[in-house]
Amino acid sequence: MGRTVFAITLYVLLGALDICAVAAERVTGIYSDMAFNKESGDVSGIEVFVVFSREGFQVIFQDAEGSPSVPVVVTAVVKGSNISFDLPERNGYSGKFVGRISNGKLVGSFLAGAVGKEGKSEITLKRGKSYWQRAR
Repeated sequence: MGRTVFAITLYVLLGALDICAVAAERVTGIYSDMAFNKESGDVSGIEVFVVFSREGFQVIFQDAEGSPSVPVVVTAVVKGSNISFDLPERNGYSGKFVGRISNGKLVGSFLAGAVGKEGKSEITLKRGKSYWQRAR
């Protein structure tokens, strides 16, 4: 009887660990709407690369309004499918970002800081290849 209870407990705990690992894997990836405008020759948009390291989740953030900015690496807080990170004061998007990753998209907004050229602080980015993987 004791072995059966132990085996069931171990099975349940390992299953819970698998669920946690799957949730963590789903948030990692590249989220981008960065694109090249053939008419103007400009690059515009945002790219967020969510990675996991021994120090937790990190975000590599790059935006472009005409030409790409220097990417910024910051610590991210991930709880389930929710994500937040703080971008330092800079030319371009900055301040605290709060969002959610679901259905292959990162949707959220900057609570403070710079906004995009259309005056929007909200972003919706699809998960997929980086602009730099698609660019030719």
